[in-house]
Amino acid sequence: MGYTKYKAFLKVVELNSFTKAGKCLGYTQSAISQMLNSLEEELHTTLLFRNKSGIKITNEGIELLPFIKEVCNSYDTLNERAISINNIDKGIIKIGLVHSVAHTWLSDIMVEFREKYPNVTYEFTLGNSKEIQDMVKNQSIDFGFMYSPVISELIGVKLTDEELCLIASPNNILNRKITFEELPELNFVCSKENEEFTLLEELALKKGIRLNKVLESPDFLSSVAMAEKDLGLTVINKTLAKKLKYNVKVIELAFDTKKEIIVVLNDLNRISRTGKCFLDSLVEKYC
Repeated sequence: MGYTKYKAFLKVVELNSFTKAGKCLGYTQSAISQMLNSLEEELHTTLLFRNKSGIKITNEGIELLPFIKEVCNSYDTLNERAISINNIDKGIIKIGLVHSVAHTWLSDIMVEFREKYPNVTYEFTLGNSKEIQDMVKNQSIDFGFMYSPVISELIGVKLTDEELCLIASPNNILNRKITFEELPELNFVCSKENEEFTLLEELALKKGIRLNKVLESPDFLSSVAMAEKDLGLTVINKTLAKKLKYNVKVIELAFDTKKEIIVVLNDLNRISRTGKCFLDSLVEKYC
């Protein structure tokens, strides 16, 4: 029962709603409320403030939050390991991805593994490379797909190389490769999800060049749509550029932008047999 209460607390904090948490976990709003009351009694502290304006986590709740996450992650790992001892074709694999990988590689990664192990379920989380490394480090996810480099505490396995390019309106007058020196003259549209823009920005800063960001879109695909309407240029990788359904022009860069796509994990000894089979499948396909 403790695990269920912990999961209820985490889901309420995530969704900021008892009702939404209940729907997600398969309980009524009243049951979620009772679980939280019971957990607070058990821990002898108040975890959440409830009032008409909404829910707010207390300072005590903030302090205990990482420990409750760790308990739930450890329980999930224990459960997955117990299941996979006898049956590889079961369990959950938790995966974090940068947005460009989610839009390009994810379907290719999944299709073959799903054919072999149709009963395995998956949880996907999007983020930037730093966020994904943090999630792998605290064991919120089993694997992360991201751009290199990886911090020394984690294991990174190279899958492939990617190169950056620019996306522009088909009416844009640019029709040649862009040099470093020309970058300051360009206007860029990006989103917080657009890690490729960050990668280009880092390369430019090493040359003492700052990129001119004129618009920040709410998400990655809307930045591509804005580029299509000639509101600015968007930075993506070449694999994604080939898959776009938008009416856009691809503009190449005249300098080396090669970056490794890697899969990141924490500790092979903590991965279930199902997870190890997933990793083996990746290595066989891409390495």
